[in-house]
Amino acid sequence: MPDSAYALYLQSAERVADAVDAGHAGAWVGLDRQIAISSPLALEADANAEAALVLDFFKGPLVEVKELFGSLVDVHGLKGKCVMINGHLTFILGGGQDDATGTSYLEGIRKGAA
Repeated sequence: MPDSAYALYLQSAERVADAVDAGHAGAWVGLDRQIAISSPLALEADANAEAALVLDFFKGPLVEVKELFGSLVDVHGLKGKCVMINGHLTFILGGGQDDATGTSYLEGIRKGAA
């Protein structure tokens, strides 16, 4: 049985690392959004580095992509994650699968040409 200090730690609120780039905020006028990603990172320096990577990704330019697969992929498990697709780091927004044909598709965004 864990001690009470460890149990309290496990019940504590999630720590948050913020990354903001005011210079690119104007590119998203009317689309003011916050992007939140949870991770198991324990060290503040690691969380700040991850926040900077995510911020850099969303600075753009971004292009929408739809990738088809000849097999079933875990669409639900990939939603909200960055994965490599055809050599491009792609942020997965969603997708679907057709059990009858055994095919899947993923929809996402990735950095495009400037």
